[in-house]
Amino acid sequence: QRIGGLQEEVDRAKVADRTLRMEHMTQMTPAELSKLHGEVKVLSAKASVAVGEVGEKARNLWLLDEKELPRLRQHEAERIRLQHMLAQAHWDRDSLQRDYGRIITGLREQEEAQEANERELRSHLAATRSEGEEMVATMRAADQRLAELRQDCWETESFVQHL
Repeated sequence: QRIGGLQEEVDRAKVADRTLRMEHMTQMTPAELSKLHGEVKVLSAKASVAVGEVGEKARNLWLLDEKELPRLRQHEAERIRLQHMLAQAHWDRDSLQRDYGRIITGLREQEEAQEANERELRSHLAATRSEGEEMVATMRAADQRLAELRQDCWETESFVQHL
């Protein structure tokens, strides 16, 4: 604690010494000087935050070569454009997958409907065929009775003519 207290006293003495020297050199009042000192601290804090946000490599590029900035901006624009294209491709793929799913579902439903229609047509065809066969059987029976009646009629006429 004692060393920390001594360190604080030394720091205060240094600040007071700097303040006195600044007052003599600038002809500023102590209030103006303390205000300026506060602004410098704020700007120093902002600069340290900005330096912390920017990587060392980017800071060196910016300081060493101003020609790199347009190239970096162009690469950033290209990166953004490619990200947009990638997002669009993902959206298109998802859309196609949804459309493909809907098409497959629709085709399955259509196939099921056609199979149901085919079963219905086959049952109608079987019913119609059985009706037709019954009708043919009825017509054959009627033809046979008609043939028997004609035979009876011919025999009756023959008998009557014979008498």
